Amino acid sequence: MPQKRFPDFETPTTAELRRLWRQHEDPALRRLMLEIERMRHVFVEIEAYRVVVERCWREDVGGQLVALEKLRVIMETERSRLGIQRSEIPDAPTGAETRSDGASGSR
Repeated sequence: MPQKRFPDFETPTTAELRRLWRQHEDPALRRLMLEIERMRHVFVEIEAYRVVVERCWREDVGGQLVALEKLRVIMETERSRLGIQRSEIPDAPTGAETRSDGASGSR
């Protein structure tokens, strides 16, 4: 039997999560709130690395890779849904463009 999907919902803002944190002391609820906030930070980090991969692809291969374009669209949609501005996505950490074989990219 297929699993039922969660209904569409309005994404809770950080301010709402903080308000809920102050209102509820239930450890399970607080853990869920922490997980939401953690995943938002992970999302921002993933987006920073996606930008690096896309840049490297364009410089090394040229053009667009369909999978990277689809990932960009998904990330942009989620960023919009979460209210994360493009300016809030940091540059990837130093060394993110270094090749795993030890050779450094020309970026």
